[in-house]
Amino acid sequence: MPLADPESAVFHRKLTRRLPVAVRGDGAWLVDAEGRRYLDAAGGAMVASLGHDLADVAEAVREEIARLGYVNGTQFTHRAVEELAGELAEVLPAPLRHSYFLSSGSEAIEAAVKLARQLWVERGQAHRWKVVSRVPSYHGNTLAALALSGREHYRRIYGPLLTSFPRIPAPDPYRDPDSPGSSGAALEEAILREGPETVAAFLFEPIGGSSTSLRSEFQALRESMCASSMHTTRFAFPPSGTSGSFALSSRMSSMLVFVEPSISS
Repeated sequence: MPLADPESAVFHRKLTRRLPVAVRGDGAWLVDAEGRRYLDAAGGAMVASLGHDLADVAEAVREEIARLGYVNGTQFTHRAVEELAGELAEVLPAPLRHSYFLSSGSEAIEAAVKLARQLWVERGQAHRWKVVSRVPSYHGNTLAALALSGREHYRRIYGPLLTSFPRIPAPDPYRDPDSPGSSGAALEEAILREGPETVAAFLFEPIGGSSTSLRSEFQALRESMCASSMHTTRFAFPPSGTSGSFALSSRMSSMLVFVEPSISS
């Protein structure tokens, strides 16, 4: 059968089994070289939510590649990125407006963390570097994103490579709606324990994905932030499994980093 060759020069993501060869997509379905069909229920890893075999999307991509292969974002802008940012600005909740486009969710998290750090250095508060995150959670596979993720099976392997950020329990409103993670008390306790003057950001999933399936309680979190006196602390709000852009704004003396899904998310 025409399956993935174990002698292939590709370093496959799964090394313990042979992979079927995908040859085309059909709406929500994938078709392999043997003609078998697979329901792509997760849209890949949440990156093909529009489906496969979309002629209008393929044509739009073809037109852009024919017009421009690549431009350096430090020296040029271009029509497509300006139009997309403008469309996002119309639907983003105020006061969010600006978008910063990247290629993956992991890259977006890395950029958000570095931006939070740079903000405080530029403001003369270089002692702020800690990013509080939750367990369980998932923010990506690059080093900072992995260090901020609550995936213990990954940490067993890569632990020595990861920065030790403060972590708190994720909410579990189904089993324990009054737990410290659900009420926001765990966040307040962590901030006060670490020292509010050392905290640069709080990173969490408003809607859980591969690690949780829970909705965060924003009001409880806001109350915790106020109670712990997190003056001018930066917060990062990434939806699970998204990639693309994040937008910045300040609200109530706090800076928000909001990650928005790209068209392929």
